[in-house]
Amino acid sequence: MLTSIIRIFILLGLFFSSLSSAISYTDNGDGTVTDASNGLTWMRCSMGQTWDGTTCTGTASTYTWAAATALTYTFAGQNDWRLPNIRELQTITDKTQSNPAIDTTAFPNTPSSYFWSGSSYVASPASAWGVGFGDGSSGASLRRATATSGWCAADSLLPFCPRRVQMPIIPITGMER
Repeated sequence: MLTSIIRIFILLGLFFSSLSSAISYTDNGDGTVTDASNGLTWMRCSMGQTWDGTTCTGTASTYTWAAATALTYTFAGQNDWRLPNIRELQTITDKTQSNPAIDTTAFPNTPSSYFWSGSSYVASPASAWGVGFGDGSSGASLRRATATSGWCAADSLLPFCPRRVQMPIIPITGMER
C-alpha cells in the first residue's frame, strides 16, 4: 500500500513539474530573446506590435495561414524570418500561466489568442497547426481562418532550427475547430 502511495506521489510530481516553465530567456537587447535551453531566438512582440525598448505596443495583426507564410520582414538585422513549426511554437508556451500562457516578461502584451505555426495538419490538407495562448493548447484550424503568426529565422534546412530561431508572434481569430 505504501509503495502504491509513493508511486502516485512520484507520478503527480512528474506531472506537475512538466507543467512548470523552466525556460530561461536571455534578452538580446534588440527586441529578441534567446531560449537558453534550446538556443532558439524569438521576437518579443507579435506581428503588428512594436518593441519600444521595454514592452510591446500596438495591436497584433491577424492573417490567414497563406498570408502569414508569405510574409517577409526585417527585424533586429535579420531578413530571413519564417513561421516556426508547431514543435518550435509549443516551446514558448507556459501552461502554469493563462491569458496568456506565456512568459510575459520575455513576451510582454502577448494576446491570449491562437497563433499560426508553419506546420500543415496532415489529416486535413485545408488546415494547419496553431497554438492557443489563452491556455497553451495546440490544435488545427482551417487555413482560411485568420490568426496571429509567429516567425523564426531559417538558418538551416533542418525542420527544428536547432541553432537559432527568431519569431514575432501573430494571433488567430475566427478560428474553426
